Amino acid sequence: MDIIVSIFILTACVVLPFVITGLDIYYLFVPYDSLLKAAPVNEKQLPFIKRILTKCRSRKTRRLNYFMAAAFGGFCQLVWENLFVGISGKSWQAPIVIGGTSDEAYHEYISEEFGTWYWILLTASVMTTLVMNFTYEGREPPLISSLLTGMSVSGIILSALYIIQLWGQINDKISIAVLFVLPVNYMMISARSCADEIACVLKNFEADGNIPESGLNGVIYRLLKKTSGKIGFVFLSLIPALAVLAMILLLTGQGADALTKAFTMTADWTFSTQTPPPPTYYEGHYLCTVAAGGHRRLVRPLRMGTRAGDRIIVNRQLCIANAFEDLIMDKTPRFHRALRGFYDKYGYPLCRSITTPLRADIVYIIMKPLEWLFLIVLYLFDTKPESRISAQYTGRKYKSI
Repeated sequence: MDIIVSIFILTACVVLPFVITGLDIYYLFVPYDSLLKAAPVNEKQLPFIKRILTKCRSRKTRRLNYFMAAAFGGFCQLVWENLFVGISGKSWQAPIVIGGTSDEAYHEYISEEFGTWYWILLTASVMTTLVMNFTYEGREPPLISSLLTGMSVSGIILSALYIIQLWGQINDKISIAVLFVLPVNYMMISARSCADEIACVLKNFEADGNIPESGLNGVIYRLLKKTSGKIGFVFLSLIPALAVLAMILLLTGQGADALTKAFTMTADWTFSTQTPPPPTYYEGHYLCTVAAGGHRRLVRPLRMGTRAGDRIIVNRQLCIANAFEDLIMDKTPRFHRALRGFYDKYGYPLCRSITTPLRADIVYIIMKPLEWLFLIVLYLFDTKPESRISAQYTGRKYKSI
Protein backbone atom coordinates (compact mmCIF):
# COMPACT_ATOMS: atom_id res chain seq x y z
CA MET A 1 0.00 0.00 0.00
CA ASP A 2 2.78 2.39 0.95
CA ILE A 3 4.62 1.61 -2.32
CA ILE A 4 1.48 2.41 -4.35
CA VAL A 5 1.00 5.72 -2.52
CA SER A 6 4.69 6.58 -3.01
CA ILE A 7 4.49 5.85 -6.75
CA PHE A 8 1.34 7.95 -7.05
CA ILE A 9 2.94 10.88 -5.21
CA LEU A 10 6.12 10.59 -7.32
CA THR A 11 4.10 10.58 -10.55
CA ALA A 12 1.80 13.38 -9.43
CA CYS A 13 4.46 15.66 -7.95
CA VAL A 14 7.43 15.01 -10.25
CA VAL A 15 6.71 13.30 -13.59
CA LEU A 16 3.46 15.02 -14.59
CA PRO A 17 4.62 18.53 -13.55
CA PHE A 18 7.80 17.95 -15.61
CA VAL A 19 5.71 17.17 -18.71
CA ILE A 20 3.30 20.08 -18.11
CA THR A 21 6.19 22.50 -17.56
CA GLY A 22 7.89 21.39 -20.77
CA LEU A 23 4.73 22.06 -22.76
CA ASP A 24 4.21 25.43 -21.05
CA ILE A 25 7.73 26.49 -22.05
CA TYR A 26 6.94 25.48 -25.64
CA TYR A 27 3.62 27.36 -25.68
CA LEU A 28 5.29 30.46 -24.20
CA PHE A 29 7.03 31.04 -27.53
CA VAL A 30 4.22 29.91 -29.84
CA PRO A 31 1.31 32.36 -30.40
CA TYR A 32 -2.22 31.01 -30.32
CA ASP A 33 -2.77 31.71 -34.02
CA SER A 34 0.23 29.52 -34.91
CA LEU A 35 -1.32 26.44 -33.28
CA LEU A 36 -3.43 23.96 -35.20
CA LYS A 37 -7.16 24.61 -35.08
CA ALA A 38 -7.99 20.92 -35.71
CA ALA A 39 -6.13 17.65 -36.14
CA PRO A 40 -4.78 16.93 -39.67
CA VAL A 41 -6.82 14.58 -41.84
CA ASN A 42 -3.93 12.10 -42.12
CA GLU A 43 -3.03 12.19 -38.41
CA LYS A 44 -3.60 8.45 -37.91
CA GLN A 45 -1.15 7.65 -40.72
CA LEU A 46 1.67 9.65 -39.12
CA PRO A 47 4.47 7.92 -37.16
CA PHE A 48 3.95 7.80 -33.40
CA ILE A 49 6.46 10.56 -32.54
CA LYS A 50 5.09 12.91 -35.23
CA ARG A 51 1.56 12.19 -34.04
CA ILE A 52 2.52 13.20 -30.49
CA LEU A 53 4.22 16.38 -31.73
CA THR A 54 1.17 17.21 -33.83
CA LYS A 55 -1.05 16.77 -30.79
CA CYS A 56 1.19 19.16 -28.83
CA ARG A 57 0.80 21.80 -31.54
CA SER A 58 -3.00 21.87 -31.29
CA ARG A 59 -5.04 24.55 -29.55
CA LYS A 60 -7.05 21.88 -27.76
CA THR A 61 -3.89 20.41 -26.19
CA ARG A 62 -2.76 23.84 -25.02
CA ARG A 63 -6.10 24.45 -23.32
CA LEU A 64 -5.96 21.04 -21.67
CA ASN A 65 -2.37 21.58 -20.54
CA TYR A 66 -3.19 24.99 -19.06
CA PHE A 67 -6.17 23.51 -17.22
CA MET A 68 -4.04 20.64 -15.85
CA ALA A 69 -1.36 23.08 -14.73
CA ALA A 70 -3.93 25.04 -12.71
CA ALA A 71 -6.07 22.20 -11.31
CA PHE A 72 -3.64 19.33 -10.83
CA GLY A 73 -0.76 21.68 -10.08
CA GLY A 74 -2.74 23.25 -7.23
CA PHE A 75 -3.44 19.79 -5.80
CA CYS A 76 0.24 18.78 -5.98
CA GLN A 77 1.24 22.08 -4.37
CA LEU A 78 -1.08 21.47 -1.43
CA VAL A 79 0.15 17.88 -0.98
CA TRP A 80 3.80 18.88 -1.09
CA GLU A 81 3.37 21.80 1.34
CA ASN A 82 1.67 19.61 3.93
CA LEU A 83 3.45 16.25 3.57
CA PHE A 84 7.02 17.20 2.72
CA VAL A 85 7.62 20.78 3.88
CA GLY A 86 5.60 20.88 7.10
CA ILE A 87 3.68 24.14 6.56
CA SER A 88 1.13 23.86 9.36
CA GLY A 89 -1.35 26.54 8.27
CA LYS A 90 -1.36 28.02 11.79
CA SER A 91 -1.42 31.78 12.30
CA TRP A 92 1.65 33.46 13.77
CA GLN A 93 -0.03 33.75 17.20
CA ALA A 94 -0.28 29.95 17.58
CA PRO A 95 2.77 27.85 18.50
CA ILE A 96 3.75 25.01 16.21
CA VAL A 97 3.94 21.53 17.74
CA ILE A 98 7.29 19.72 17.82
CA GLY A 99 7.93 16.09 18.63
CA GLY A 100 5.89 12.90 18.61
CA THR A 101 4.36 12.29 15.21
CA SER A 102 3.88 16.01 14.55
CA ASP A 103 5.41 17.20 11.27
CA GLU A 104 4.94 20.95 11.76
CA ALA A 105 7.85 23.21 10.84
CA TYR A 106 6.39 26.54 9.66
CA HIS A 107 3.43 28.83 10.22
CA GLU A 108 1.08 29.91 7.42
CA TYR A 109 2.71 32.02 4.70
CA ILE A 110 -0.49 33.99 3.94
CA SER A 111 -2.30 35.57 6.89
CA GLU A 112 -5.71 34.01 7.48
CA GLU A 113 -7.02 37.36 8.76
CA PHE A 114 -5.99 39.42 5.73
CA GLY A 115 -5.49 36.71 3.12
CA THR A 116 -9.11 36.34 1.97
CA TRP A 117 -8.71 38.77 -0.89
CA TYR A 118 -5.35 37.28 -1.83
CA TRP A 119 -7.00 33.91 -2.44
CA ILE A 120 -10.01 35.51 -4.15
CA LEU A 121 -7.77 37.52 -6.48
CA LEU A 122 -5.55 34.53 -7.21
CA THR A 123 -8.55 32.30 -7.98
CA ALA A 124 -10.11 35.00 -10.16
CA SER A 125 -6.81 35.46 -11.99
CA VAL A 126 -6.49 31.74 -12.73
CA MET A 127 -10.12 31.45 -13.83
CA THR A 128 -9.80 34.55 -16.03
CA THR A 129 -6.69 33.17 -17.73
CA LEU A 130 -8.43 29.86 -18.46
CA VAL A 131 -11.52 31.66 -19.79
CA MET A 132 -9.36 33.79 -22.07
CA ASN A 133 -7.88 30.64 -23.60
CA PHE A 134 -11.32 29.19 -24.30
CA THR A 135 -12.82 32.35 -25.87
CA TYR A 136 -10.25 33.69 -28.36
CA GLU A 137 -12.67 33.22 -31.26
CA GLY A 138 -15.38 35.39 -29.66
CA ARG A 139 -13.74 38.53 -28.32
CA GLU A 140 -15.11 40.94 -25.75
CA PRO A 141 -15.27 44.76 -26.05
CA PRO A 142 -11.83 46.45 -25.59
CA LEU A 143 -12.50 47.61 -22.00
CA ILE A 144 -13.64 44.15 -20.89
CA SER A 145 -10.63 42.68 -22.64
CA SER A 146 -8.36 45.11 -20.77
CA LEU A 147 -9.90 44.14 -17.41
CA LEU A 148 -9.50 40.44 -18.20
CA THR A 149 -5.87 40.96 -19.15
CA GLY A 150 -5.22 42.99 -16.01
CA MET A 151 -6.83 40.32 -13.84
CA SER A 152 -4.66 37.66 -15.48
CA VAL A 153 -1.48 39.71 -15.03
CA SER A 154 -2.29 40.21 -11.32
CA GLY A 155 -1.71 36.47 -10.95
CA ILE A 156 1.87 36.98 -12.18
CA ILE A 157 2.41 39.54 -9.41
CA LEU A 158 0.92 37.21 -6.77
CA SER A 159 3.02 34.29 -8.03
CA ALA A 160 6.19 36.39 -7.84
CA LEU A 161 5.31 37.48 -4.28
CA TYR A 162 4.71 33.83 -3.32
CA ILE A 163 8.19 32.90 -4.62
CA ILE A 164 9.83 35.78 -2.74
CA GLN A 165 7.88 34.95 0.45
CA LEU A 166 9.24 31.38 0.52
CA TRP A 167 12.66 32.08 -0.98
CA GLY A 168 15.52 31.37 1.43
CA GLN A 169 13.25 30.30 4.29
CA ILE A 170 13.04 26.57 3.48
CA ASN A 171 16.32 24.69 3.77
CA ASP A 172 15.37 21.75 1.55
CA LYS A 173 16.36 22.80 -1.99
CA ILE A 174 14.30 20.02 -3.58
CA SER A 175 11.16 21.24 -1.81
CA ILE A 176 11.90 24.79 -2.93
CA ALA A 177 12.24 23.64 -6.54
CA VAL A 178 8.98 21.68 -6.39
CA LEU A 179 7.04 24.50 -4.72
CA PHE A 180 8.16 26.98 -7.38
CA VAL A 181 6.98 24.82 -10.31
CA LEU A 182 3.34 25.95 -10.10
CA PRO A 183 3.89 29.73 -9.77
CA VAL A 184 6.52 29.74 -12.52
CA ASN A 185 4.16 27.78 -14.79
CA TYR A 186 1.33 30.19 -14.10
CA MET A 187 3.56 33.18 -14.90
CA MET A 188 4.36 31.63 -18.30
CA ILE A 189 0.70 30.78 -18.97
CA SER A 190 -0.52 34.25 -18.03
CA ALA A 191 2.18 36.05 -20.03
CA ARG A 192 1.43 33.98 -23.15
CA SER A 193 -2.35 34.38 -22.73
CA CYS A 194 -2.12 38.15 -22.31
CA ALA A 195 0.15 38.50 -25.34
CA ASP A 196 -2.34 36.49 -27.39
CA GLU A 197 -5.18 38.67 -26.04
CA ILE A 198 -3.44 41.83 -27.26
CA ALA A 199 -2.82 40.25 -30.66
CA CYS A 200 -6.46 39.20 -30.88
CA VAL A 201 -7.76 42.70 -30.06
CA LEU A 202 -5.54 44.20 -32.76
CA LYS A 203 -6.67 41.57 -35.23
CA ASN A 204 -10.30 42.56 -34.61
CA PHE A 205 -9.47 46.26 -35.09
CA GLU A 206 -7.80 45.58 -38.41
CA ALA A 207 -10.57 43.22 -39.55
CA ASP A 208 -13.12 46.02 -39.10
CA GLY A 209 -10.94 48.48 -40.99
CA ASN A 210 -11.22 50.87 -38.04
CA ILE A 211 -7.53 51.67 -37.49
CA PRO A 212 -7.00 54.94 -35.54
CA GLU A 213 -4.24 57.08 -37.02
CA SER A 214 -4.09 60.02 -34.60
CA GLY A 215 -4.97 61.10 -31.08
CA LEU A 216 -4.89 58.94 -27.94
CA ASN A 217 -6.45 55.98 -29.74
CA GLY A 218 -3.71 56.14 -32.34
CA VAL A 219 -1.00 56.14 -29.65
CA ILE A 220 -2.62 53.15 -27.90
CA TYR A 221 -3.01 51.29 -31.17
CA ARG A 222 0.64 51.79 -32.14
CA LEU A 223 1.78 50.72 -28.65
CA LEU A 224 -0.34 47.58 -28.83
CA LYS A 225 0.86 46.96 -32.37
CA LYS A 226 4.47 46.99 -31.17
CA THR A 227 3.75 44.56 -28.31
CA SER A 228 1.45 42.28 -30.33
CA GLY A 229 2.27 38.63 -29.72
CA LYS A 230 5.06 39.53 -27.28
CA ILE A 231 5.17 39.22 -23.50
CA GLY A 232 6.94 42.48 -22.66
CA PHE A 233 4.38 45.20 -21.87
CA VAL A 234 1.30 43.26 -20.82
CA PHE A 235 1.66 44.67 -17.30
CA LEU A 236 0.17 47.98 -18.49
CA SER A 237 -3.28 46.41 -18.35
CA LEU A 238 -2.82 45.68 -14.64
CA ILE A 239 -3.69 49.29 -13.74
CA PRO A 240 -7.50 49.13 -14.22
CA ALA A 241 -7.74 45.75 -12.44
CA LEU A 242 -5.78 47.05 -9.44
CA ALA A 243 -7.93 50.17 -9.30
CA VAL A 244 -11.09 48.04 -9.14
CA LEU A 245 -9.54 45.81 -6.46
CA ALA A 246 -8.50 48.80 -4.32
CA MET A 247 -12.06 50.15 -4.41
CA ILE A 248 -13.47 46.75 -3.38
CA LEU A 249 -11.01 46.50 -0.47
CA LEU A 250 -11.93 49.97 0.76
CA LEU A 251 -15.66 49.28 0.49
CA THR A 252 -15.36 46.01 2.44
CA GLY A 253 -13.41 47.71 5.23
CA GLN A 254 -10.15 45.80 4.72
CA GLY A 255 -8.19 48.81 3.55
CA ALA A 256 -6.07 49.19 0.44
CA ASP A 257 -3.12 47.59 2.26
CA ALA A 258 -4.94 44.30 2.97
CA LEU A 259 -2.91 42.44 0.34
CA THR A 260 0.32 43.75 1.88
CA LYS A 261 -0.75 42.60 5.34
CA ALA A 262 -1.59 39.17 3.94
CA PHE A 263 2.18 38.68 3.56
CA THR A 264 3.52 40.73 6.48
CA MET A 265 1.15 39.57 9.26
CA THR A 266 2.89 36.18 9.31
CA ALA A 267 5.92 34.54 10.89
CA ASP A 268 8.85 32.50 9.50
CA TRP A 269 8.81 34.01 5.97
CA THR A 270 10.55 36.72 3.91
CA PHE A 271 7.94 39.47 4.34
CA SER A 272 6.96 38.42 7.88
CA THR A 273 6.96 41.10 10.56
CA GLN A 274 5.55 39.08 13.49
CA THR A 275 7.38 37.05 16.13
CA PRO A 276 5.67 33.74 16.92
CA PRO A 277 5.44 32.21 20.42
CA PRO A 278 7.90 29.43 21.29
CA PRO A 279 6.95 26.01 19.90
CA THR A 280 5.17 23.54 22.14
CA TYR A 281 5.86 19.85 22.38
CA TYR A 282 3.70 16.90 21.52
CA GLU A 283 1.01 16.20 24.11
CA GLY A 284 -1.69 13.63 24.69
CA HIS A 285 -4.88 12.49 22.97
CA TYR A 286 -8.08 14.52 23.50
CA LEU A 287 -10.07 11.28 23.59
CA CYS A 288 -8.09 10.43 26.72
CA THR A 289 -9.83 13.40 28.30
CA VAL A 290 -13.19 12.03 27.19
CA ALA A 291 -12.46 8.56 28.61
CA ALA A 292 -11.36 10.02 31.91
CA GLY A 293 -13.83 12.88 32.26
CA GLY A 294 -17.15 11.61 30.87
CA HIS A 295 -19.92 9.91 32.82
CA ARG A 296 -18.94 6.27 33.33
CA ARG A 297 -22.29 4.85 32.17
CA LEU A 298 -21.85 6.54 28.80
CA VAL A 299 -18.11 6.53 27.99
CA ARG A 300 -17.59 3.10 29.64
CA PRO A 301 -13.94 3.07 30.76
CA LEU A 302 -12.35 -0.38 30.36
CA ARG A 303 -9.03 -0.30 32.16
CA MET A 304 -5.94 1.70 32.98
CA GLY A 305 -3.35 2.20 30.27
CA THR A 306 0.04 3.83 29.73
CA ARG A 307 0.76 6.78 27.44
CA ALA A 308 4.17 8.49 27.31
CA GLY A 309 4.93 7.07 30.76
CA ASP A 310 1.70 8.37 32.33
CA ARG A 311 -1.21 6.30 33.61
CA ILE A 312 -4.49 7.04 31.79
CA ILE A 313 -8.05 5.72 31.72
CA VAL A 314 -8.84 3.82 28.51
CA ASN A 315 -12.21 3.10 26.87
CA ARG A 316 -12.99 1.25 23.62
CA GLN A 317 -13.50 4.42 21.60
CA LEU A 318 -10.01 5.59 22.50
CA CYS A 319 -8.49 2.18 21.66
CA ILE A 320 -10.24 2.03 18.27
CA ALA A 321 -9.14 5.56 17.34
CA ASN A 322 -5.55 4.84 18.32
CA ALA A 323 -5.59 1.47 16.53
CA PHE A 324 -6.81 3.24 13.38
CA GLU A 325 -3.96 5.76 13.66
CA ASP A 326 -1.53 2.88 14.23
CA LEU A 327 -2.78 1.15 11.06
CA ILE A 328 -2.48 4.32 8.98
CA MET A 329 1.04 4.88 10.31
CA ASP A 330 2.01 1.34 9.23
CA LYS A 331 0.43 1.49 5.78
CA THR A 332 0.86 5.14 4.69
CA PRO A 333 3.23 7.03 7.01
CA ARG A 334 3.22 10.26 4.98
CA PHE A 335 -0.57 10.44 4.97
CA HIS A 336 -0.44 9.70 8.70
CA ARG A 337 1.80 12.73 9.28
CA ALA A 338 -0.64 14.95 7.40
CA LEU A 339 -3.54 13.49 9.42
CA ARG A 340 -1.61 14.00 12.65
CA GLY A 341 -0.84 17.59 11.68
CA PHE A 342 -4.57 18.24 11.17
CA TYR A 343 -5.34 16.64 14.53
CA ASP A 344 -2.62 18.62 16.31
CA LYS A 345 -4.07 21.84 14.90
CA TYR A 346 -7.70 21.21 15.86
CA GLY A 347 -7.57 18.46 18.50
CA TYR A 348 -5.55 20.25 21.16
CA PRO A 349 -7.82 23.33 21.37
CA LEU A 350 -10.78 20.94 21.67
CA CYS A 351 -8.97 19.02 24.42
CA ARG A 352 -8.50 22.20 26.46
CA SER A 353 -12.21 22.98 26.21
CA ILE A 354 -13.33 19.59 27.65
CA THR A 355 -13.54 20.79 31.24
CA THR A 356 -16.81 19.18 32.42
CA PRO A 357 -18.32 15.65 32.29
CA LEU A 358 -21.14 16.98 30.07
CA ARG A 359 -18.70 18.31 27.47
CA ALA A 360 -16.84 15.00 27.53
CA ASP A 361 -20.14 13.17 26.96
CA ILE A 362 -20.97 15.43 24.00
CA VAL A 363 -17.58 14.81 22.35
CA TYR A 364 -17.98 11.06 22.94
CA ILE A 365 -21.37 11.07 21.15
CA ILE A 366 -20.07 13.24 18.28
CA MET A 367 -17.13 10.86 17.81
CA LYS A 368 -19.35 7.76 17.60
CA PRO A 369 -19.80 7.82 13.76
CA LEU A 370 -16.04 8.24 13.33
CA GLU A 371 -15.45 5.38 15.76
CA TRP A 372 -17.63 3.11 13.59
CA LEU A 373 -15.80 4.27 10.46
CA PHE A 374 -12.42 3.57 12.07
CA LEU A 375 -13.65 0.11 13.06
CA ILE A 376 -14.80 -0.66 9.49
CA VAL A 377 -11.39 0.38 8.11
CA LEU A 378 -9.62 -1.81 10.68
CA TYR A 379 -11.72 -4.85 9.76
CA LEU A 380 -11.15 -4.19 6.04
CA PHE A 381 -7.37 -3.76 6.07
CA ASP A 382 -6.08 -5.52 9.20
CA THR A 383 -5.84 -9.30 9.55
CA LYS A 384 -6.16 -9.09 13.36
CA PRO A 385 -8.16 -5.94 14.11
CA GLU A 386 -9.18 -6.87 17.66
CA SER A 387 -5.59 -7.75 18.55
CA ARG A 388 -4.48 -4.33 17.38
CA ILE A 389 -7.29 -2.66 19.35
CA SER A 390 -6.50 -4.64 22.52
CA ALA A 391 -2.82 -3.78 22.33
CA GLN A 392 -3.36 -0.02 22.54
CA TYR A 393 -1.86 1.67 25.63
CA THR A 394 -0.48 -1.64 26.96
CA GLY A 395 3.12 -0.96 25.96
CA ARG A 396 3.12 -3.98 23.63
CA LYS A 397 2.84 -4.38 19.87
CA TYR A 398 -0.41 -5.95 18.71
CA LYS A 399 1.46 -8.80 17.00
CA SER A 400 2.63 -10.05 20.39
CA ILE A 401 -0.93 -10.24 21.74
